[in-house]
Amino acid sequence: MEEALAQIFEQSSARLPISDIQPLLQDHQDKINAEFDRLFDGKVSKENGRLGPRKVELNPIGAVGPFVLSESKLEIESAGNFSSIRGSACVFEGKWSYETTLLSSGIQQIGWAPLAATFTTEEGVGDAPDSYAYDGKRLKKWNGSCRTYGHPWVAGDVISSCIDLTNGTIHFFRNGKAMGEAFNTVRHGEDAIGLAYFPALSLSYSEKSILNFGGTPFAYPIPGYEPLQSPPTSQSFASYLCQCLVRLMRSSLSKDDVAFIGGIIFDRLGPLLCDDYNVIASFFPALRDLLELDADIFTHFLSQLEIWLEDFEWQHLWETIFKHLGHILTITGPANNQGTPLPFVIKLIQVESILKVLSNLATNPNVQTSRDKIFENFFAAKQPSSQDLISLFPQIWFPNAGETLPKKFDGVPTETGDIFDDIAPDEETVEKRTKELGWKELQDEEIRSRDQLIRIFLPPVKKSHDTDSMETDEVPIHRIEWFMGWLTRLVHRNKGANRNIPPPGLSDGNILANIYFALTRYLLPFFQSGNTSIFPVESLFFENPNSVDFSRLGGLYGHLKKTLGIPKDVTAPPPVPLEIALFDNVLLLYHLAVSSQFKALSVQIQHQTQNLLQLEETNARIAKLLLETGTSMSKEDFTKALDPLRLAKKVFLRDVVEYVRAISWQHTQLTRPENLLGMWSSILYGIHLFEDLEKNPKYPILQVEVQVEDQDENVKNMTPIAWIVEYWLDAFIDGFHALRRCEFSFTAGLNKELVGKEVDVSTVLGWLMSHIGSESIVSPDIREVILESLGWILHTSPQWVRRLESKPLSDFAPDFIRLLLKKFDSRNWVSIANIFLGFWKGSSFSPWAKPSENPSPFYQRVFGQVCAADPQLTNEFVNRIFNHLNWAVTEFGVSSKELLTSMNKMHPNELNQTQRKCNIMFDLSVSLARLLEFITKEVPMAFIEQSMNMLRLTELIAFILNRVTVGPDAKNFENLLALESPHLQKITRGSILGPIVGMITNLKKSESGITLEKAFIATGGFSPETTRFLCAIDWNKGALNLNGLEERQTILKEFEISLEKEIEANKERETSLKSLPSAEFCSICYAAAIDTEFVPCGHTSCHTCIERHLLNSNKCFYCNATIEKIEKIN
Repeated sequence: MEEALAQIFEQSSARLPISDIQPLLQDHQDKINAEFDRLFDGKVSKENGRLGPRKVELNPIGAVGPFVLSESKLEIESAGNFSSIRGSACVFEGKWSYETTLLSSGIQQIGWAPLAATFTTEEGVGDAPDSYAYDGKRLKKWNGSCRTYGHPWVAGDVISSCIDLTNGTIHFFRNGKAMGEAFNTVRHGEDAIGLAYFPALSLSYSEKSILNFGGTPFAYPIPGYEPLQSPPTSQSFASYLCQCLVRLMRSSLSKDDVAFIGGIIFDRLGPLLCDDYNVIASFFPALRDLLELDADIFTHFLSQLEIWLEDFEWQHLWETIFKHLGHILTITGPANNQGTPLPFVIKLIQVESILKVLSNLATNPNVQTSRDKIFENFFAAKQPSSQDLISLFPQIWFPNAGETLPKKFDGVPTETGDIFDDIAPDEETVEKRTKELGWKELQDEEIRSRDQLIRIFLPPVKKSHDTDSMETDEVPIHRIEWFMGWLTRLVHRNKGANRNIPPPGLSDGNILANIYFALTRYLLPFFQSGNTSIFPVESLFFENPNSVDFSRLGGLYGHLKKTLGIPKDVTAPPPVPLEIALFDNVLLLYHLAVSSQFKALSVQIQHQTQNLLQLEETNARIAKLLLETGTSMSKEDFTKALDPLRLAKKVFLRDVVEYVRAISWQHTQLTRPENLLGMWSSILYGIHLFEDLEKNPKYPILQVEVQVEDQDENVKNMTPIAWIVEYWLDAFIDGFHALRRCEFSFTAGLNKELVGKEVDVSTVLGWLMSHIGSESIVSPDIREVILESLGWILHTSPQWVRRLESKPLSDFAPDFIRLLLKKFDSRNWVSIANIFLGFWKGSSFSPWAKPSENPSPFYQRVFGQVCAADPQLTNEFVNRIFNHLNWAVTEFGVSSKELLTSMNKMHPNELNQTQRKCNIMFDLSVSLARLLEFITKEVPMAFIEQSMNMLRLTELIAFILNRVTVGPDAKNFENLLALESPHLQKITRGSILGPIVGMITNLKKSESGITLEKAFIATGGFSPETTRFLCAIDWNKGALNLNGLEERQTILKEFEISLEKEIEANKERETSLKSLPSAEFCSICYAAAIDTEFVPCGHTSCHTCIERHLLNSNKCFYCNATIEKIEKIN
């Protein structure tokens, strides 16, 4: 034994008696105490070149702006516009450093500032003389003024701030990599007498960071620079004791001897481990070494460790270790190419006594939040910066990438540039190169570890369609309860995540997304089982912690409780199965964090697509120019034309490469096949649950709920889904569209390899189609989202249109069209018009537009049938279109006039806003005009047999023609076209006149007389010059869509001839009308004779005026009496 002890305590002698251990360790202790007395006087450091307390932390005294400071005074989050704070120690000579771990990636200025530097809510570190800072968001260094410097940073980066007061320089390092000298004129030595520099940082709103002045070992120590807080003098002794401990556990001593010797070691080591530095620098490496031992030995060590340490030492030890492990996960990512520490975490956390360190609820809420965040950080995954992406994806590929590579042409220098080296010859090369780097395997291991971590706390999910919930025997109930409590606290703390101005204290969005995906993967068997029968319907009638602060689909909870009422036999909320509780939290996590990440990905894809189109266009222009090299163009002119194009090509190509890398990274995060499958399964389960609640075959209690007497008329038809919280439906719809974009934009799809069959989306589509006008959904915003969803689907791909045309969705088509017609109101008309145009797209008369790939003759036919079967509904629909189109054209005229008269006086932002309004109003006008064209084709009788509709149509056409063809009112439009602004390129004469030609030719094909011509003549403000202009347009010029063009031109010519004849005939009628006395003319329009009397008030007007008035009001023009009917008079 004495020989073993000599080896354990590293003694040169062959033997070490037990009695000599205590004196040996005391000698070490005495040396430490002497060193401490030499370096410190109480709490104040006596080190050269440094002033301040031994323990350095952020000092709120002298700070500016509101902020949230952690209990350790090392983590800070700004709660104001711009908050600034200094550390509690300063330096005046020597070389010093500290580390800042970014917890967000926005605007922060990190560096050094003297006490004399003045901070405000607008100016911070680096904005004053002798104050220096680096900002990786804006890539600037600051010292009074700013200059370009550094690398872009991301959350999880560690920024080392190093000041050299021997040479007067400041350097910054990102993750241990030098970014170059930032400043070399820092005042020091004799030039800076009385000047000392404090570590300092400034943060914009909601930005947060953790600072390390040396209280724990640096993640990336910089050689030659000292930490502001020196390591404890006991660190070497602590390391010695920890290594003795490792040798003890590896020795052949009996368990009793190990327990005894270990007790002696921990008499000295236990107090030393109350210092975080010693835990991380000394005990943590020893623990990693012990983990490599036999599992039984490691288990014995942990059980003994709990005996060797006092309770408070045990709690502090594991909290510190878990914080350190979470910090490692926060700062390391694929670019570091390091393995995840999660397997180590899992092995530790499975020990009940260690788990209690996290699971013991604290009475202090700040302490509890700190413990919760420890576990939360186990789901952290650092995101790469743009520079990191280059190392992860050295080469990229995209469709037609080969066309962008330099090509040789006789007499023309070949394009050069490093950007071309980033493009691989094919997709297989990219995959092979990425695989060689090995980071994807590390990422896969991390995801598997997260799933394993979840399963420590949650029992296995049943796969069968059983009426019972999952069995919890395999996992101790206290673990399940703790995890659900932690999850509830997590979502509550992040409820403000999607507000316009998020509150402080939120978790990182990537952490929330990782938790969401881990839970959907865990619940996948439950989702696929389709077991909706375990849902406790009675729970809908009560508030729960998650539903507080959120509306229900039927309105606010209080309103539902008052109007619908809770069934009398439901007196208390029922227990909620674990699967359903998790499902609710999953949907809330999607609503709070995952939705925004998919939307950001969608924006990236759009930008990539736009840049690809611009790149292709530039390549085509270069190719065309190169073909002209043999023409009369001089070499100087040729170079002058080619150089800007090649420069533009490199700009577009660089943007494309950046977007491809960023999107490729997101594929490894968001759109992993198992993630998409979990999302889809949760959505499908939710829609099936909605259907079961609405059918209500097996929940008799709901029959009571929907039959409550004396209900308000607006709610009596509500189904039980009215009690569902809004974020459920929001998660279903938004998630469905995120998957839709994944499936058709950048992924092979969620189909056969993953699910075993083609994804059946008819369930979701059918539910959306049938709930356009659901009375159970009262929120206008949710209704709008449902309508917009269907519009997006129709404008995405022909495949989606074909799905709507196939069974069982096609059976619902007539009811769907009828619902759309009824809901075409002042709020929803834009979305509904977009849906109709999705069915009509490509069939409109617009020769200058490419034919669409996805019109729907089936739905066009159904539309015509529904309108023909319900003339009253059709007339109401047409009347609303007229009103909205009148408004849109008028607003376009007003905004275009405002733009033309004031554009030289406008601020750029105001100018852009006005141009945007012009674009929007013109686009709305064109869309509504095309919708009218659609109706004239499918339901021409709605105009031919309805004189008022025909008259209003011709008035509208005349109104538009007067403003876009010829005449005084068209001058604004001419001037607008002459601007040639890139922001107004969509505004063209052909866009708005094409639908008008379509309306005229559609009606002329269907009528057998001159109804349309007579209506034009009867229209006030009609100018024959405008129709002559319209008929004279050469539609063949530049036409891309010639289908039916020849026939339409023939009809248009015949219309022009018959219109001219009718104009001449009308002149004769006007001459005869002049002989009538003025009393016989309508006092409303003075253009027609009185021929209608109002009953019962007896007032009169022409039939046209009163018929139009009755479309919007049944009150008399003159006396405001209610008009019961109108009668024709001689």
